[in-house]
Amino acid sequence: MTYIPAFRKTFKIDKKADLRNATVAVDALYKADEIATSYLGDIDPKDNSTGFRIHALLNLLGRIFEHAQAMIVSVSTGVAADRKLTQ
Repeated sequence: MTYIPAFRKTFKIDKKADLRNATVAVDALYKADEIATSYLGDIDPKDNSTGFRIHALLNLLGRIFEHAQAMIVSVSTGVAADRKLTQ
C-alpha cells in the first residue's frame, strides 16, 4: 500500500506534482510510524513509571514523524522547511 495519497492530502500537495522520488521515503516513514506506535500501544504498563515512559516515547515518535514529514515535503516540493507546516 502506498501512503502518497494521504501524504498529498495532509499537506495539500497538488495531484500534478511528481512525488515519485518521495514514494519510498513516505511509505517507509508511515509504515515505521505504524509499527512503532502499534508496538508501544500494545504494552500494558505495570506501573505509572512504565506508563510514563511509554507515553514519552510515543510523544517523541510523533515529533520525529512530524519532522520527517516536513523534510520530505521540503525535498519533494522545493519549499523551504523553515516555515511551520500546517496540516
